[in-house]
Amino acid sequence: MSLIHVTIHVSDIERSISFYGDNLNLQVVNRFESRGKSIAMLGNPKGTLLEIIGDGDGDVDCPDISIGFSVDNAARLARKLDPQCIGPISPDPSIVFFIIRDPDGHRVQLLEHLDR
Repeated sequence: MSLIHVTIHVSDIERSISFYGDNLNLQVVNRFESRGKSIAMLGNPKGTLLEIIGDGDGDVDCPDISIGFSVDNAARLARKLDPQCIGPISPDPSIVFFIIRDPDGHRVQLLEHLDR
């Protein structure tokens, strides 16, 4: 068994594609319409994908989940994207992470592996 995707609902799919694409380098792997919703699969086709479903009504109820990404210079990116980010958090000497919010309020964890 393997994890193939994580799904979140967003209020503006174009804004979310830009957020995840421009800041976290996720590419649109597939995009389609289903049941009146716009859906995009982001990431690497051979890896775990982020599925975003555009609800388009401007009201998204964010469940208590977070999406984690391994990044370089987590502090710089976190502060750039969310000046009110949470962190640094270092539960292990080999990692540090920050928690930011995406445009719809979903928690996004930016994790950096440290060379110590």
